[in-house]
Amino acid sequence: MSALATISVNLFVSPMWNWGIPPRLKAFIDSFVVVGKTFHYTENGLVGHLKDKKAIHIQVSGGIYSQGPLAKMDHSHPYLKQVLNIIGIHDVEVLYVEGHDFDREKEDDIIRKGISDAEKHATAF
Repeated sequence: MSALATISVNLFVSPMWNWGIPPRLKAFIDSFVVVGKTFHYTENGLVGHLKDKKAIHIQVSGGIYSQGPLAKMDHSHPYLKQVLNIIGIHDVEVLYVEGHDFDREKEDDIIRKGISDAEKHATAF
């Protein structure tokens, strides 16, 4: 059994870089998304090996990409969610901490709220 198969909760915290994930997170993902280890192919499609797992993604961005006209530019969380679905993790929550560059006057409040929301997620998770 792989070490990943023993993990019950997965936490990913990342900034959005140029509308995607940072290179180090991509490299980490590539280290555990391995055919035959965390998923396999069937004639009906991909089957993930990590069942009954949860994940949360805390995504930080200076703009607002969780909703509105820029939402279609968010290639970070949708990518991570798809990858986790491929390996069998279908319970994926997201917490957006965003807009601190968009509205500098509210920067401290946005970050404080993000920390508070993360603590609430951790307790409920």
